[in-house]
Amino acid sequence: MLWTSALRMKHVDCLILTTGHHPDDGRLNRHVAVLRREGVNTVLMAVEIHRFLRLIAAPVVVFRSLRAVRPAAVVFPDPELFVVGPLVARWMGVRSILDVHEDYQAVALSRDWIPGVLRTGVGSVAAAMVRWGRRFASTTIVAAPHLSRQGDLVVPNIPDERVFTMFAAAERRTSVVYVGDITESRGILEMLEIIKLVPDVDLELIGPVTPGIESLIWEQARADGTSERIAIVGRLPYDQAWERAAGAIAGLSLLLPTPAYRDSIPSKLWEYMAAGLPIIASDLPAQRSLIEKSESGVVITSAADGAATIREWVAHPQRAAEFGMAGRAYYRSAAVEAQGPRYLLTAVLGS
Repeated sequence: MLWTSALRMKHVDCLILTTGHHPDDGRLNRHVAVLRREGVNTVLMAVEIHRFLRLIAAPVVVFRSLRAVRPAAVVFPDPELFVVGPLVARWMGVRSILDVHEDYQAVALSRDWIPGVLRTGVGSVAAAMVRWGRRFASTTIVAAPHLSRQGDLVVPNIPDERVFTMFAAAERRTSVVYVGDITESRGILEMLEIIKLVPDVDLELIGPVTPGIESLIWEQARADGTSERIAIVGRLPYDQAWERAAGAIAGLSLLLPTPAYRDSIPSKLWEYMAAGLPIIASDLPAQRSLIEKSESGVVITSAADGAATIREWVAHPQRAAEFGMAGRAYYRSAAVEAQGPRYLLTAVLGS
């Protein structure tokens, strides 16, 4: 468990309690940064529990955490906490906020660690937890309008510009980058196919990868003769991850057309734009819409398209720079209009 370091903290305004996210999770760290900047004393507590035990352990985790920290408000970003969390918080006189940042029913259908025969049932349980949690929580924040219900506040996954200002002018280098969880459903095999077709360009993978997927990557890379041009960096602290990504030829977002991804906008699109990286993305409705509106990159339908785009940008770097600058300008205007920080403060402070 990762929670003992916070046991003696007192006078905490807001506790963000998670059993399913890493302490370096981008959305949760953005919450912390926004709240602290506004003078809200905020603690992020990540409790490490095996995924199959989280639901059983939830009542004990919530009770012990709230009793130890005694916050005025608590944010729950995990479905297993959505029902018991608000109930315990209400009993202890703590304001509770649900953070619904995914379509959990759809996401369950693409989770490799959930046995296939159980995915529909797990998704239905997760959806029920969201419904019941909304009844008990003080308020609910969501990551996108399509997730919202009446009374919810939209706090989108738009990053804090202060993190990215120094990265947008980074010196360009001959590599493409992917930042995020490394899985088949997020397009790792498609990335390997693209890099095989562009022999003078490297691929940098920044994010968590399971041993099974990592062995699959190296097996495929050895077969393609690309092993020396692939770097699996692993998970890095948020700032370091984007410092490492800055200056790449392009940022990749090659999500497959699963139910969870068709209508979602991954936070990495906003982060690529904030960092001034031109984007190469798979052809999914939500991704296509954002990229076309922002003019921040290209949407591809095949590995050959992706490779052709990279070759063009290597030969004509000014074209890539134009996409990067357009994306950054769009991001900056969207960050001003989104009002996410204000809605997060409203949810936490209840005003």
